[in-house]
Amino acid sequence: MNTNNWVCKSIVLLLISLALASCDKEKHLEGGELTEQSATLEIITKDKTELADPYTLRSIEIDKPEIEQTTIDLRAHLTLSTEGEKAISISIDEEAAKKYSKGNVKLLPSSAISIPKEITPIPAFAVTSEPISVTINLTDEIEFDEIYTFALRLDPINGAKMNKPNDVVIFTLLREENKVQVKKAVLLTRDFYFDLAKDFSHRGDFTMECLVNAQKFRDSEDEGEAQISTLMGIEGGTLLRFGDAGVPGNKLQAAGEVIDLPFETKAWYHVAFTYEAATQIVTVYIDGEMKSSFRKPCSIVPRGDKWYIGRSYSGGRGLYAMLAEVRVWKSVRKPAELLEHMLKEDPTNPALLAYWKMDAAEGATVTDLTGNGHDLVLRVQQGSADPKVNVVTLDSPLESVEK
Repeated sequence: MNTNNWVCKSIVLLLISLALASCDKEKHLEGGELTEQSATLEIITKDKTELADPYTLRSIEIDKPEIEQTTIDLRAHLTLSTEGEKAISISIDEEAAKKYSKGNVKLLPSSAISIPKEITPIPAFAVTSEPISVTINLTDEIEFDEIYTFALRLDPINGAKMNKPNDVVIFTLLREENKVQVKKAVLLTRDFYFDLAKDFSHRGDFTMECLVNAQKFRDSEDEGEAQISTLMGIEGGTLLRFGDAGVPGNKLQAAGEVIDLPFETKAWYHVAFTYEAATQIVTVYIDGEMKSSFRKPCSIVPRGDKWYIGRSYSGGRGLYAMLAEVRVWKSVRKPAELLEHMLKEDPTNPALLAYWKMDAAEGATVTDLTGNGHDLVLRVQQGSADPKVNVVTLDSPLESVEK
């Protein structure tokens, strides 16, 4: 046997085996199977980082027409760190948008989506990329009040298995016109009432106003105490309440005067009570229309009894209603001002004494947006439930109180 030939053949076979092994290794490394390396896409929000998936439609709502663009921050995440850096890229996936959009099939034009051309690779020995900011350009081709859908996908990463379906995220985009709407309210039941964290000390002119949607009034089959449902104010003085002895449960009383208008349940009303101190004239407006005017001394400063929402005299006179845009002013609001600002007000208006939008709360507290410290604090009126403000989303946004 020729020893030299045998050695040469052995070397050739060894080289072929090494080459095949190298190819096989590369094949596995491309998909990450050998190293168990995998990659996912993550969405970075203000509060947290979330794993992407196509089953959750993430909503983007733009409610100011002057806004020209918005951004989405994404990043790639590997299960294992690697010795070398990893190049990454993001792409638009129209097929995924169509497949997972749950009926929202109007695709956002790709021209409105700007993905960075140069994305910083995942550094060596790291598992996450730097944030990738994708810009959505709100051009004229993005129509108002139309829902658009788009999907972004993490492209394959060399040496990593794409962890499907967590490599794609679906968004909906709604660009709203600058409509003034009430979308949320506080649902107050008879079990609770609102107290003030700091009592009013203002003397002189004032206005109390709110949006109210009564869910149920007292009646002969549910009398409670004299069919009374208290809206707000001070017992025995400046008080707005529904019902009383001899007064139907769906009629409003303002400082003891009955307003001759039956309120309906499940309907929104704007109620305003103005007081001019110099003349002691009280004027009551419903939906911006004057319903009564009379002379009576009034005050919002506690004198034994306090100023409450949903309580007067005792715990049996609570209110079952949704409330929004509750305000107290240190001025007499004019009819035009009431009409113009029923659904929204600037909390920095210096004439405001207290302003509670009733669209957000923290535990048992609704913050006074004026910064004057007259926060509302929810307290138990009857029963033993823990006081926690119930903020609800309206079935349909409130745009007007017109009947």
